[in-house]
Amino acid sequence: MFTEYIKGMLMISVEGVNLERFINKCNTEHVPLYNVVRDGYDRIFCRIRYGDLKQIFALNRHTRCRIRIKGRWGLKFWLHRVGRRKAFVIGVAMFVVFLFVLSSAIWRIDVSGTNRLTATRVLEVVRSTGATIGSFKSGLDVNEIQKVIKKELKDVDWVIVEFKGVVMDIRIVETVVGVTRDDQSPTSIISEVNGEIVKINALRGDKLVQKGSTVSPGQVLISGIYDRLQTDGYYKIENSSGSITARVKYQGSASIDINDIDKRSYTGNTEVIRELWAFGIKLWGKDTSFDNCDEHTKEYELSAAGRMFPIKAIRRTYKEYTLKDESELYSLAQAKVMTKAYNDAKRLIPIGAEIESQSIEYSYDSKAGKLSASTVVTAIHTIGVSQGIPQSDIDEIKAKAEELNKKND
Repeated sequence: MFTEYIKGMLMISVEGVNLERFINKCNTEHVPLYNVVRDGYDRIFCRIRYGDLKQIFALNRHTRCRIRIKGRWGLKFWLHRVGRRKAFVIGVAMFVVFLFVLSSAIWRIDVSGTNRLTATRVLEVVRSTGATIGSFKSGLDVNEIQKVIKKELKDVDWVIVEFKGVVMDIRIVETVVGVTRDDQSPTSIISEVNGEIVKINALRGDKLVQKGSTVSPGQVLISGIYDRLQTDGYYKIENSSGSITARVKYQGSASIDINDIDKRSYTGNTEVIRELWAFGIKLWGKDTSFDNCDEHTKEYELSAAGRMFPIKAIRRTYKEYTLKDESELYSLAQAKVMTKAYNDAKRLIPIGAEIESQSIEYSYDSKAGKLSASTVVTAIHTIGVSQGIPQSDIDEIKAKAEELNKKND
């Protein structure tokens, strides 16, 4: 119906005594009639495709019915009506253009995280990069703005500049007065696990992996050495920092002896039997009617202590149970061994990690009666540990930088 709507549809009325013949003719010639409604003996209403109108009039020569157009629907007719209103068309086109242009520019700059610094001072530095109200986002380099802010404002420890719609969001963390970093030596951030990068944000240092990259233990994620001679024409060393989130798989295993699974399945039926005993002989009482049951016994001494005629009453409570079949025992063993295997893997997963998925495989040793399970749990969490850059690498990059400076001089 969507295609018919684009091409246009008509509501028509057909009057005459040969309505059935008219409908049969349309069916024979494969001319569809939609939403046919009969209004009395000699009139029907229906919808037809605009392109079938001529063919319907040709078919009507044999039936001699009266056909009238009652309405028109579809994109074809809407465009025809709109086309006569040129001012409306021009207005819509201008609105779309203006909306696109306005959404491509910056109309507000938000600064957060400042304490000693003022937002006015930060905005002055930002304006020096060409980022002002009304500037187009396509002409601005976020990384360059961050570098300028850190260079011009010494109290800035790190800064992130992001575009959120028509807003430029600037988040600043100032240096802490009187606090010296424990380690100012250049470091890189390396991976301590095998995983797949989900998100990486380098606050300092050279980002060496991207979203979707597969990493292994010891691989450098954010390097403290910039070797950008070929692309940007400079060398640089710094203490890298940032946040990396990765998808990591953890393995766990466990086994369980099916014979250790409780084979009893309690029915909920109980029976209480009271007995009377004297001189070790049961005087009154009966046996339980349950075939399989647990017995709980409680005795009551009826004769006083030291009497020659010991008499006691016994209250026996029986709980009926049935024995589980092999399939039930196997299902229970699967559930228990799966939990044990998951807990074995979970002890390796960092606290706060998001569990994404879990897969499990079972193996059964029928001779030993043991069911084993191995599971793989996929978790998403932050990774990366700092590692000092070898002095040999530092000396090498410094030598390259000095050689470059001499050439530039």
